[in-house]
Amino acid sequence: GHTVDRAELVRIATAVEGHPDNVAPAILGGAVCSFTPEGDLPRCLRYEVSDRLRFITIIPPYEVHTSDARKVVPQEVPLSTAVWQMGRIAGMTRGLETGDLDLVAAANDDRLQEPYRRALIPDYEDIRRVCLEGGAKTMWISGSGSTLMAATDDTIVAKFLQVRLRENFPACETHILTCDTEGAQIEYL
Repeated sequence: GHTVDRAELVRIATAVEGHPDNVAPAILGGAVCSFTPEGDLPRCLRYEVSDRLRFITIIPPYEVHTSDARKVVPQEVPLSTAVWQMGRIAGMTRGLETGDLDLVAAANDDRLQEPYRRALIPDYEDIRRVCLEGGAKTMWISGSGSTLMAATDDTIVAKFLQVRLRENFPACETHILTCDTEGAQIEYL
């Protein structure tokens, strides 16, 4: 009988998970940038994602454990790398909002994690090649991996790419997705 709003759900889920990175987008929908100020509640900035974009997930038959993925990432980065990345965060956000896939691709040049984490995904380079040759504008590691995400703004290209991926990587699971704009929903039976 207790009513809980989305902000309270995010707070509870963050307390359980330890950070809002995954739970906030799942609860709120859209693209979510979140952080927790020292000793405060999670702050979540929600952005719409263009419904023109199609995301092709490629799920290899093996896991990359978050603890392993964290170990390969440097604990300190040069200021130049931090500055490089910060501008691309804004570009990625804007590109996702507007559906500007060229901007998404240009902004998707990670120097903080992906150069290190891709070594944990044996199929990374081959899958990336097939995705880009098959019409995807860009591809990235989803979370710590091993799931990969390719992006296009054309449903036919997405379906063609899914077929090519299944032919070349039959052990991988693939899905064509759009961004969930509603987030978590309660279903009454």
